[in-house]
Amino acid sequence: MLRKLAATLAAVAVTVGLAVTLSLISPLRTPPAETVELVRATKLACATAGRVLGLGEGEIVSAPLDGGDATSGTGQVDAATQGPSTLSAAAPLVGGVLAEQPTRSWTRCETPSPEGMVLVSDPGSTELVVVNSDANEAVIDLALLGADGEIAAVGARGIAVAPGVSRTVALSVLAPDGPVGVVYTASQGRVAVVARPVEGRTGATVGSAAAQTSQTVAGIPAGATSTTLLLSNPSEDRVEVGVEALGASSAYEPAPAAGISLAPRSTQRIDLGASLGGEASALRVTSSVAIGAAVQVSGADAVASSLVAGVPGERLGALVPQAEAVQVTNPGTAPAKVELTVAEAPVEVEVAAGTTTAVNVTAAGLTALRVEADVPVLASALSGGTVIPLDIVVEDESSAGVVVLDPSLR
Repeated sequence: MLRKLAATLAAVAVTVGLAVTLSLISPLRTPPAETVELVRATKLACATAGRVLGLGEGEIVSAPLDGGDATSGTGQVDAATQGPSTLSAAAPLVGGVLAEQPTRSWTRCETPSPEGMVLVSDPGSTELVVVNSDANEAVIDLALLGADGEIAAVGARGIAVAPGVSRTVALSVLAPDGPVGVVYTASQGRVAVVARPVEGRTGATVGSAAAQTSQTVAGIPAGATSTTLLLSNPSEDRVEVGVEALGASSAYEPAPAAGISLAPRSTQRIDLGASLGGEASALRVTSSVAIGAAVQVSGADAVASSLVAGVPGERLGALVPQAEAVQVTNPGTAPAKVELTVAEAPVEVEVAAGTTTAVNVTAAGLTALRVEADVPVLASALSGGTVIPLDIVVEDESSAGVVVLDPSLR
């Protein structure tokens, strides 16, 4: 009995001793949390053939989608391509494709998306180009919104696009009569989509747009001989639409665009005629539900451009050949102080709220155009009668992606 009691006391003593010893050991210090900025790589899909022009920071690579030889440059790249391609860089990047045939046109290189819409005035002479620049298959469904409502079309669902290839879809078969809004939704993967004239036809290449409740389509050049507004309502409800022109001196409502009411699942075409007074302008479109908008313009030289809403920014840029003019639109409520840099030569202008200012420039050859403003603005350049939008080339630092590495988390 005494032996058992002694063993028990010894065990208790050992346990207490271990506890005291452990309590005297300093705990391992946990490293502090560390904030790390994410790599902000950009990869854009360029859906058409032509001259690929990219502007950004660091090395920029233009590579054909079919795996041909890539072209690279520092800060900018100028590459010829015979088909769809990609633009990539380890920093924010903007770019597009300048095509000379069958007509001169500019097509933005886009970030692939699982959804979007393309507004087409004449689907009977147009085809869609669907680009899958990712390593996985993409499958998309098309909804066709015509003048009298949604169009039921065989072959508009379950369109598969293999990895790293492009596919054309004939709108002339799906929806021969215009106008039509094509809403694409990917059930798998993501794509970039544009609409271009079929072989033997002329016209502007149309980029994709996002449905929004408030959007500003900038870049309507002074002296445009034809300006047409396309609106598409993908919702199930009728929607009233407000249209405001941001002209040289003020904002006003163009008479042909007054009192627009869009039926559910439909697309409407509005000819603005001479209501913009021949001024460099932009159109602000507002609605209670998200709709799509695009503007088609042509000038005295018969060069056509299709414009969609851009994202206002404080630092915009584009690589432009032989720029003739730059237009700056201020969609905000405060005046904008703008510095326009053309070939390293800065020009300062002030753009009143709700107006558009055009600045004539002389830039022979390929030029990096940059716009810096103290408030978000929209800008575009005119080159050979073609409108080239300037996009956000340097993002606000507050939007940079960051992660926090916290070692205390398990």
